[in-house]
Amino acid sequence: MSLNRRSVILMSLLLAACSSGSSQSDAGTGSDAGATSRLTINGSTGLRMVQFQTKDEPPLAGTVLIKFDGKETSSATVKVNGTALVAQSASGAGPVGYYEADPNHPATIGSDLKMTIEASQNGETSTITVDCPADITVNVTPANNSTLAAGGTVTASWTANLWINPPTGLMDPGLTLRGYNASDKSVDDSSQPATASMTQGATSGTVTAGTTSFPGYLLDFQIPGLYKLENGNSAICYRVRRFTYVK
Repeated sequence: MSLNRRSVILMSLLLAACSSGSSQSDAGTGSDAGATSRLTINGSTGLRMVQFQTKDEPPLAGTVLIKFDGKETSSATVKVNGTALVAQSASGAGPVGYYEADPNHPATIGSDLKMTIEASQNGETSTITVDCPADITVNVTPANNSTLAAGGTVTASWTANLWINPPTGLMDPGLTLRGYNASDKSVDDSSQPATASMTQGATSGTVTAGTTSFPGYLLDFQIPGLYKLENGNSAICYRVRRFTYVK
C-alpha cells in the first residue's frame, strides 16, 4: 500500500472520527462549517516532506481532499506553492476529490518552510498556508545503516516537544517500519507496516521488525507541524526522517 493510498484511508478515518464538530479544537474535521468559499480544502492527513524518496514517491507525498458545494470534485485546479497537483481519479489511483503531487513535476517546500495550498474552480478560490516543521535531532538504536532482523526492535528518541496538536491520535509523531530494498528504493507494501505505540508527551518510541522478503528495512519517523483550520479549510505539514537497515 503506497503512502498516498494510506493517506486516503487516514483521511476517511479522520473525517469519521471528527464529524461531530467543526471548531479549532476538533482537529482535522475538514468540515465545511465556517467556509467563506464554495470550494474547501481538506489537508487534514497532511503532506509529507520526505528525507529521501522511495520508488515512485514524490518529495512531497500525501493527498489533499477538495470539495465544491460540499461534494468531492476532481475538476478543481489545485496547487502547492504554485506547483499543480493531479487528481488521483484521473489515473484510477484514488477516489474523486483527492489530489496528489505530479511525479513528473513534484511540488516542493522552500527554505522558509511555508506550504500554501490553493484550489480554484468555477471562479471560486480557496487558500491555506501552514508552517512545515524544522528538522530536529533524532537518535536511533540500532544506528542507521546497521543490521536488523525480523523480531528485532528499533528505538527512536528525541528531546523536542512534538505533541503540539489536539490529541486525535492522527496528527501525532509516528514511527513505522517496512521492508526495504535500498538497491531500487522499493518498499514492501504487501502488508501493513509495523508501528510504535506512543502515549501523549512521549520522547521515544520502539517498533518491532516484521517478517519481510525484502533485504532490509526502512524506518519512517513522522514529525508533525502545527495543524490549522481556517475558513473551512484545513492543512498540516509533516517532515519524515528516514533510517535504513539491512538484514
